[in-house]
Amino acid sequence: MEDSRVLRLLCVIVMVIMNYVTCEDVTYTIKEEQKPNSVVGNIGRDSKIHDMVTDVDFANLRYSLLTQGNAFSSFFTIDGVTGDLFAAKRIDKESLCPFTTACVLNIEVVASNQGSGGVFFESIKIHINVNDINDNEPVFAQQRASIEISESVNIGASFSLTGAVDKDTGENNTLKKYEILPKDGPFGVGFNINIDGSSTVSIIVEKQLDRETKDSYTVTIIARDGGQPSRNGTMIVDINITDYNDNSPKFSDEIYNATVRENTPSQTVIQIVSAIDDDIGKNGEIFYRLSARQSADIHRYFSMNAVSGAISIRTSLEYQTTENMKIIVEASDRGVPPKFSQAIVEVTVIDTDNNPPQIRINMLSGLINALILETASIGSPVAHMAVTDPDSGQNGVVNCYSQNAAFDLRALDKNEYKIVVAKVLDYEESRSYLVTIMCEDSGNPPLNSSEYFTVDVLDANDNKPVFIQTNYAVSIPENNSINDTLLQVVATDADTNTENGRISYRLQDDAYPYFDINPSNGIVKARVVLDREDNASHIFHVLAMDNGIPKNTATAEVIINLLDINDEAPKFEKDSYTFYVYENRNANTIVGNVSAFDPDLGPGGLFVFTLATSDFTTKLPFTISPDGLLSTTRMLDSESQSQHVFTIFATDQGVVSPLTGSTRVTVVVLDENDNTPFFTFPNDANHSLTVYLPISKNSSIVKINAADDDSGVNGKITYTLRSDNVSSLFVINPITGNILVTRDITPADIATYHFTVSAEDGGKISNKLERRFSISFELERVNVGSLGGDGNQNVTIVVALICATILVSAAVLIALFVIKRRDRNRRAKYLESQKSSTGNTEAGKSDVQFKSEREKNGRMNEIEGKDNPAFRMNKSQGQGNNYKQVSESSLKGTSKLNESLDTSTATDIPGGVAVGDHAHQRLIKMASIRLQHDLKLHANHAPIHHKPLTYEAKVREWQDHSRRAEDFHSTSSGEVTTGDSGNGSDEDSHYHHDRNITPTKIRLGVGAVVRNHYNPAPLEKHKTANNLSTTPRQVKFVIPSEDCVSPIYSHYSHSHPSIRSDATEDNDDTTTSGSYSIMMDDIRSELPDFNVVKDIYV
Repeated sequence: MEDSRVLRLLCVIVMVIMNYVTCEDVTYTIKEEQKPNSVVGNIGRDSKIHDMVTDVDFANLRYSLLTQGNAFSSFFTIDGVTGDLFAAKRIDKESLCPFTTACVLNIEVVASNQGSGGVFFESIKIHINVNDINDNEPVFAQQRASIEISESVNIGASFSLTGAVDKDTGENNTLKKYEILPKDGPFGVGFNINIDGSSTVSIIVEKQLDRETKDSYTVTIIARDGGQPSRNGTMIVDINITDYNDNSPKFSDEIYNATVRENTPSQTVIQIVSAIDDDIGKNGEIFYRLSARQSADIHRYFSMNAVSGAISIRTSLEYQTTENMKIIVEASDRGVPPKFSQAIVEVTVIDTDNNPPQIRINMLSGLINALILETASIGSPVAHMAVTDPDSGQNGVVNCYSQNAAFDLRALDKNEYKIVVAKVLDYEESRSYLVTIMCEDSGNPPLNSSEYFTVDVLDANDNKPVFIQTNYAVSIPENNSINDTLLQVVATDADTNTENGRISYRLQDDAYPYFDINPSNGIVKARVVLDREDNASHIFHVLAMDNGIPKNTATAEVIINLLDINDEAPKFEKDSYTFYVYENRNANTIVGNVSAFDPDLGPGGLFVFTLATSDFTTKLPFTISPDGLLSTTRMLDSESQSQHVFTIFATDQGVVSPLTGSTRVTVVVLDENDNTPFFTFPNDANHSLTVYLPISKNSSIVKINAADDDSGVNGKITYTLRSDNVSSLFVINPITGNILVTRDITPADIATYHFTVSAEDGGKISNKLERRFSISFELERVNVGSLGGDGNQNVTIVVALICATILVSAAVLIALFVIKRRDRNRRAKYLESQKSSTGNTEAGKSDVQFKSEREKNGRMNEIEGKDNPAFRMNKSQGQGNNYKQVSESSLKGTSKLNESLDTSTATDIPGGVAVGDHAHQRLIKMASIRLQHDLKLHANHAPIHHKPLTYEAKVREWQDHSRRAEDFHSTSSGEVTTGDSGNGSDEDSHYHHDRNITPTKIRLGVGAVVRNHYNPAPLEKHKTANNLSTTPRQVKFVIPSEDCVSPIYSHYSHSHPSIRSDATEDNDDTTTSGSYSIMMDDIRSELPDFNVVKDIYV
């Protein structure tokens, strides 16, 4: 029971799955015309429906055709149980699918059942391809046809017939070719198969046809398809050869003769002609006629019967003029086109009566009157005249003549004339002539007749226009307006005819594009603004032309002269000029020439030259002549001014408004070698140099500098060197002036070397200057490291100095700020107390007196400075203390100084006067900032360690620095004299390029603030008193300039007064030597003595 349920469930699942499987479309291919009940195929097998159901359900399937909506279902039947599909009846492809190659019949079959798995229903689409078989033969629309072909057709001509049609559409079953029988006849066959399956067959003429030889043919056209075996259809064609009018009628005789009297009655037959034609029908039907191409008299006197060919007299022959007459007769068929032949009938007329001549005049003009142009030449015809006389013999001989002398007769043929002009005609003299013609025969008696007609003379364009003047001239001012009227030209024409005498005007090409003319009245106008400077006069020609045929013309010359107006400024040949002149030339030297032109006439074309600079104020060293010659007014100097740029003006002399032109002129002053080189180093002030060892080979130890005010090659300097003692030790670069050593310098070379340096310019005649110069070699300087200690100790000292400097600077800045604020408050109190004071002689001193006292106090301070303990300490310890001791002392002193500054206050002055002032604050601030800057500078340039010097070397080094301190002012301070050392200025010291910086001596002083009360006693007291506590002291913070040695604490080492008196003063009390001084007498307060003073080298 359970198994049955499982099986049933599986079946249901299978059926459900199968419901989602669709059958494939089924395609069959069958041939048409199969018998009914022919098997097409099995639907169940071919549609793979078996894969969709079980075998049991497949066996239970039932099949049925769907008829609704399936137009081709009636052609098939299906076995509902087996699924076999049958053809129900014959299928004709040509009926179902005409005109197409492919034929597909679509039907639909349904397979269904109600099996154990549920309801199965599937629609299957069936596509049946019906293939064509060769079951149809080509069929002609008609079995027999008739055509007509003219015997005159050309070979290759074709005649189309409706071709056969084959209903089969298979590739090989359709119509393929045509044949014609008999094959040896004069015809062939051609065909063309159309897209729709129809065809056109053509009978082609292959041989020449002749109806007269054979007039009909019967051929058979066969159409064959391409089937195996092939099918064919036939059509019989009857061909009738139609006649072509290829034969002309033929007369029995070519010439017929007849004789008749002139009085023979009309309608009398005088001759019968006959002809035959081999053609048939209309082509062979003959009729007769008189030829149209013969004398009109023949048609007037004779007529011809078209059917019988009989010639008869139409009118009496009495008035005919000839004795023998030729009649041309024609025999023509009625073919298209017709053919004809001609014959001649000669008729002899026998004269019986005498008649007067008959005159016929025909005007060539076709009008009643003859017309002739007056310009007609002699012999020009005006009319045609013919005279007839029906008589024969002498009675028919006629003579004619004109009775007007202006016209004459000229014979054309017997009794035929043309009337011609016999003399020159003139319309203006006679406009018409009456001409009479007389004719007379030679009979006895003679008979005559006359005719007259009128000849009208036509006016010809035989007169040319004539200008009243052959030349026209007019003068007008330039700068006219456009369309201004300039003049009028007039011409006449003697012809009276309207057109021949009507004149029109036009300008010839030489007037373009300046002028226009009115073609009717001859008024000439300007079409542009005329400029005399472009063209002073315009010459052109005017054409007067009548309107006759042909046209006659006349020409007149027109001259337009332009009067000048001052409208052009002078113009220079160049926009700018450049001239060259050598300096040092005398005045009136010619520089160059400028040229200008002014196209105006009169004063407007005359101009003068003037010179001016851009600012119109600078006096130029040039003058210009009226003809543009530029010359100098003084000697020029290239070194003062190498070129002069100015403007030359050319101003015309126009009366109303003078006009000006200008050009830019540049005068380049060429240099001459008129300057001697001069030395900037060495010079009178600096002509020596000390160089320190070591110095390597090819090192540049000094650069000689010279200059020359000349320019170019004249200012190019070449240096030479002449050594007095060792010439091979030094060389000089002739271009740069650098002096180099030729080898390494050793201590053995230490000495002073003297040279002669020369500087020579490059002029053709050169100038040369020589200068004496000396170079001293010495050992290297002592640095801080040489005083003791190792490298690490030196680094520690430098770091300590930097730290000390920063601390001191910070302390000084803070102290300055506090002091400045306190001084401001005290000054306010001082001013209040000053107002209440009854008098104070010391406060009332003038600034001049106070300055004098300050200078005296300074000198006293210099004297007292010799006994200063700090000085003595510095002097005694100058050679014994090492750098470390100095640093420790300096730092200790700095600490004291900071402590003192923090606790310091202004000295109390009796009367409540405050000691602090702006000068005091500013000087302290400047000194502290500059001291801090230089200490940092020297600390950053750590010296290179060198070997310690000997005692003698150290002393010599110290002495050298002392000498150099004295020389310092020679450059930095602007002095021009050398110091006592003889070594020149600080700029003269050169060091080897391997050194970072030259060792420099710095004297550092540090001390605590000691307050002393100000003594208001007169300053003169200081001159005699030796009391340090009451003597104003001078304290100087010294910061040496870079690469030089400055005078440090010069007030300790010299007895002269304050340094202030030897240096140039500025706003911040800074001497130009690099020393900054703060004087106690300036600030009216005290600064501490230095506890530690030490000279150090960095």
